[in-house]
Amino acid sequence: MQFIVGTPRITEENNIVFLRPNTRWNDFSFVTEFYATFVSDNDFIPLGEVKIGFSAQTEDIDTYQILQHPFQELPGNFFSLGQHPEYYENLRNALTPHELTTYLSALKDIVYDDNIFEIAYRERVFTESLSRFVSISTIKGQFKEILSTGVALKSYGFTYTHEEGECITFQVNPHSKPPTNVHALIGSNGVGKSHILRRIANTLDKKEGSLKKLNGDPISAYDFGQLIYMSLGVFGNPLESVDFNDSKLRKDQTKKKYIGIYKQDTGQLKNIATEMAKEFAESLFNCLKGPKTKHDKLRNALKLLDAGTNFQSIEFEELSQLDSKEQIIAKASSIFASLSSGHASVLYYITSIVEIIEDRTICLLDEPENHLHPPLLASFIRTLSGILSESNGIAIIATHSPVVIQEIPRSCVWKMDSGGVFSRPNIETFGEGIGEITSDVFNLDMRMSGFYFLLRSEANRGVGFKEIIKSYHGQIGSEGRAIIMAHSPKDK
Repeated sequence: MQFIVGTPRITEENNIVFLRPNTRWNDFSFVTEFYATFVSDNDFIPLGEVKIGFSAQTEDIDTYQILQHPFQELPGNFFSLGQHPEYYENLRNALTPHELTTYLSALKDIVYDDNIFEIAYRERVFTESLSRFVSISTIKGQFKEILSTGVALKSYGFTYTHEEGECITFQVNPHSKPPTNVHALIGSNGVGKSHILRRIANTLDKKEGSLKKLNGDPISAYDFGQLIYMSLGVFGNPLESVDFNDSKLRKDQTKKKYIGIYKQDTGQLKNIATEMAKEFAESLFNCLKGPKTKHDKLRNALKLLDAGTNFQSIEFEELSQLDSKEQIIAKASSIFASLSSGHASVLYYITSIVEIIEDRTICLLDEPENHLHPPLLASFIRTLSGILSESNGIAIIATHSPVVIQEIPRSCVWKMDSGGVFSRPNIETFGEGIGEITSDVFNLDMRMSGFYFLLRSEANRGVGFKEIIKSYHGQIGSEGRAIIMAHSPKDK
């Protein structure tokens, strides 16, 4: 098997691997990415993105500049890492067992060879480039599993133990219908939903933390690719209570990333039209000009968001055609600043997730319904679920929205009361009507507040049904009339 750096072409020889460098993209100035294509009998078989680095590599030396001549094996100080599960799946499907072993050995793949991983792990190019979007969990778990069995997605779960001692479970079956990768926490204001999200974030990879595997064993940094905490709310800054290590790879710690309205360095609020717009534009650029899988994933996500929500796909194709990073950043920032708060927040979330998602990512969302019209909120939940399903991820959402709940099955919803007691809803929630969910799931809150309280108070004062209806000029719906009928004097 021979490796050639350059654009794939027909050759007289078989079993040629072309490595086309991605020179339009860099990881903190490191240029290490290649698109691999296997050519045999004039068939071109795309394999996917792989990054190649070497010991003591610095930013001023691009990997492709060192590999100018055809080779059968990388030099001894080199190492490589595929960037997506599809890369390893394609290798298994395209190559014979002997060819697969030859390929992985020749490129000194760190998933295939644990000894090479231990060498590469200490290198800055590995930390900042090769593993920028790939965690230890993914390397040791998903990628290795694909090479050994071909299976990429597996069912899994974990338990959370609350301070009061009650234990609840979160489980994901990647092939289930309806999907089980989005879970919800509901309850009255002040019961501690946001506190649970932050406690999960803080103790995810600690031996004595609040999370355990289903068999009771502690969760380690190998069990989840990363944690993403998302919140655009101005009340309650999670940066004050959670240590976000901002994607740096460490063996003993899960990567934790904050996506939100607060600045991580100062804790101050970001300017939406300038700072958040630029963050969105940077993420968008990374998706457009980075690995092709991210480009395709973002395009599919935006198409799904378009359905029924008047959501314009931010001139995605036009932006894709631009070559200059400066042009893309300027254009995308301008588009973001012109959007409504709802569309802007959804774009900010989805683009950020597509950019950084890995195998078994945990997404924690604190009340994402803020600023969102119900159809857009429903589309956002479905799009989020779709993105997570491709990476075996899970989302836990603290919410007050029945629109969110009707997108999630009963087995993925936990009701929490002020005493720290958890329970499932009494009805099946996925696909249920808003009225039924509001009545059953939010029953206690609704009947002690809003128009329930107002009309019941009128009736309890002894005012008759007709008199109350007249005083409201007939502007009371059937539910309100039923409340008055039930509580007003029977003879009036």
